[in-house]
Amino acid sequence: MSRETLRRIRSAWLLRQPFQPGDPEHDHLFALAEIAERGNEVRLKVPAWVPTLALNAEVAQRYAAGVPISERFFAGYGSPGLLSVSAGLFLWEPGCSEYPRGRMLLLERDADAPIYPGHLTEPAGRMGELPHLTIEEEMNQELLLVASGPDPVTGAWCQRPLLLATSYETGLDPSAIARKRAQVAERAGDLRAELIDAEKCLERDPLVVSLAPRAADAEHHRTVVVTIEGAEVTRFQALVFVQPELRCVEIRRSGELVLPAWVERLTAIDGEAFGRRVARLSLEALGQAQSCLTPSIGAYRRLHTRPVLRVVTSAS
Repeated sequence: MSRETLRRIRSAWLLRQPFQPGDPEHDHLFALAEIAERGNEVRLKVPAWVPTLALNAEVAQRYAAGVPISERFFAGYGSPGLLSVSAGLFLWEPGCSEYPRGRMLLLERDADAPIYPGHLTEPAGRMGELPHLTIEEEMNQELLLVASGPDPVTGAWCQRPLLLATSYETGLDPSAIARKRAQVAERAGDLRAELIDAEKCLERDPLVVSLAPRAADAEHHRTVVVTIEGAEVTRFQALVFVQPELRCVEIRRSGELVLPAWVERLTAIDGEAFGRRVARLSLEALGQAQSCLTPSIGAYRRLHTRPVLRVVTSAS
């Protein structure tokens, strides 16, 4: 059996040799994992026997015959010990006088989405590579951010698309830069509606922006350890929500944009061709939007907006 076939049908092989953007299987085949929790540590275990999961029957037939199909797997066929893994980011823009604790950038799911239509969600996707790589990919794929302001050297008004980075290597990756430039060109019409000139944006390479850990979330982080066939391959800090009813473990990082001082305006649009509205919600607004939040956002909201317990004593 070829290596290509193995990575299509076995989660362990997929995570070791992930599909790259542009590969036909990318975002169509995903890894499954077992989960074990011990104290503050969450272990995602991927034994050799664990299959991949196909997005739908067409994908399974075309690329990975015999691989279980997403909508059927957990309904009956799925192993009780396996979960799908979702990885994403709670992205916060910097605080200001009106919103000192900042606002989270969210996307409104389209009305015909298969689950949670019309709900607000964060950039996230199912794991087809190691989860920290999924996080970085999804945040740049699903959101297109443009910083506008006077150039600190020339004083001329400039518009720069942002390449969001969780590591130094991202800013040195020519393929990441090329994908962001292509995204700007593809979304030129939507950018124009927000008074952003795509041609002006493409005069220079994207502005690489790092994310700062959000201090308010630090106490809620857990250590995520990923093991493949018994060998530890990575560990990192993240928020973790296990959603038993969805048969999913949701891994989320939270980060604040670190913008240069010259930036006066931050424009945010849907980075994909789904026409989704971008919403900016403060922590207080999250507490009031319970009915229209996806489970991951709802779980995050509960971390910060627990109800105040009131002690009532009867008169003697």
